[in-house]
Amino acid sequence: MPRGRPSKPERLGAILVDWDNLVIPTEKDLNLPVWEINIYLMRALLEASLKFIDKAHLFVFTSQGNINRNYFLEDDTKDFDLELIVVPSKKDAADKAIVLKAVELMREKEVTTFIFASGDGYFIKTAERLKKAGKKVVFMPYSEDHLHSDYLNSFNPNNIVFLKYYI
Repeated sequence: MPRGRPSKPERLGAILVDWDNLVIPTEKDLNLPVWEINIYLMRALLEASLKFIDKAHLFVFTSQGNINRNYFLEDDTKDFDLELIVVPSKKDAADKAIVLKAVELMREKEVTTFIFASGDGYFIKTAERLKKAGKKVVFMPYSEDHLHSDYLNSFNPNNIVFLKYYI
């Protein structure tokens, strides 16, 4: 048996990404081609996540209408350990699918941290439910302007990370 400090348990997370919610404000903020924005966003998301988790299941939700615009996701998902989930081009379709996936994963003991890469208010009730179940919840909107104000009132500000500062 090796001597030394006992190893810390691995922090396993689920990263639930509302891709359209991140890409649209990033496009408005940066004057770059879409393919470059996609790469910067993915890199920022992964880098920021390492503060909270060691390994993750990455679920990227995007609408059918935006899959052509975000071809990077469809072409390069084989290069990442991620699951691309294409939802109908309907209001809140991605949000609803993210909530369903979070609730499904909540039952898995090994998933200790849930990262919502979005800032809209749709996930507040789900995040509160996850916290009650003993899970850590982190929010990663693009910027302060894209974070629903209720998150600041209900959640630890140390668990809110703005991806803009990682790009």
